[in-house]
Amino acid sequence: MTSIGLKGQILPGPLTAVMPTFSQNYQNLQNPGQPATTTAAEPPAPTSPFQYGPLVLHTNFSYQFTYETGLQAAPGEPTDTTQQTYTPEISAQDGSIWNLTYVPTWEKYSSPLFKSSFAQSANLGANFSPGDWSVALAQSFSQSADPLIETGTQVRQQDYGTNLDFHFGNSSSSPSLETTLQQSIRFASGLPTVYDWSTQDWIHVPASQQMDFAAGAGCGYTHQDPGFDMAYARPEVRFNWKPTATFYVDAEAGVQETKLLAAARSQDGSKIFNANATYQPWSATTLAAEANRQVSSSFESNEVTESTTFDVQWRQRLLSHFFLSVQASSSTTDYLSTSSDLANVRGDRPESIEASLTTVVFRRINFQVSASRTHNTSTVQGFGFTTGQYSFQASLGF
Repeated sequence: MTSIGLKGQILPGPLTAVMPTFSQNYQNLQNPGQPATTTAAEPPAPTSPFQYGPLVLHTNFSYQFTYETGLQAAPGEPTDTTQQTYTPEISAQDGSIWNLTYVPTWEKYSSPLFKSSFAQSANLGANFSPGDWSVALAQSFSQSADPLIETGTQVRQQDYGTNLDFHFGNSSSSPSLETTLQQSIRFASGLPTVYDWSTQDWIHVPASQQMDFAAGAGCGYTHQDPGFDMAYARPEVRFNWKPTATFYVDAEAGVQETKLLAAARSQDGSKIFNANATYQPWSATTLAAEANRQVSSSFESNEVTESTTFDVQWRQRLLSHFFLSVQASSSTTDYLSTSSDLANVRGDRPESIEASLTTVVFRRINFQVSASRTHNTSTVQGFGFTTGQYSFQASLGF
């Protein structure tokens, strides 16, 4: 199912590539490389007619029309506009070894305050299992020109992410080791370039067939040009718990100790966490919740952000052929100056709610209507806004 989000008004997430799984289908690739979460409360994916031995190709073409009110063209300058989006997509998968997805997008705005643009994203993933080792590689690229809450303007940017994951020990009842290496690079027109390198090491200790504990420590380095240099360390704990076939929890939490190198200043440990839970009480109903807190480089020079987000979602199959999704989220983002003892220079509080209804015709044609509303309260004048989006989308996939 293709989900219509609050495009251009969502706070940017961490600059990392996402490790792919190999049970994906084209309908669940909202962000290429993300794991699919197919349930009975979502449209089923048809089999591809393009299969050559272990190689499977999926194609999808979608058209979306959106009417948006109150969209920020510049701080304090909300405007109404329509947006038309054309998205052909192709993905290839070779058994369980590798997959590749490429998604070009043409976006056309009716308002002259926004620039029509060409966006694209690509993700390459590979997975190998030599002996007791598991090795996963993900390389991602994206190019976009969306309005952002942080800048209050349309920002043209390019993001590159590389993840390399090593896991030793395949037994579900014995301890195992995991190491993840990450690199991310963000280029944004007229704004600082951000480079980030990090690693995280874990020791997994299975408590039972339903629960896995892990303890780990990581470190990283961020270079903002022009801007600051920052080193950080992250001790964390993590657990996965699936007590029943209908309930699953995945959570990790820790602290991030930050040191600004040029200024020789340290920041007290900031709490960081990421947790999600999924509950499927009936085959047609899925409930999900997620909480996330992170520290990352801002788009603005010499600023870092501390962001906390809470998100809940309800997915429901209706009358066998319709699929309803309702999602609500609330966020808090504080902007801290690296040149003023990490003083809080701005605070945003965006809240959003979205509902979408999808149906599938002949297993290959999707229709979706959606409506959403976002309200942001900011301590800096011009960055507060209220926007609404009303969308229709049709897609055809093979």
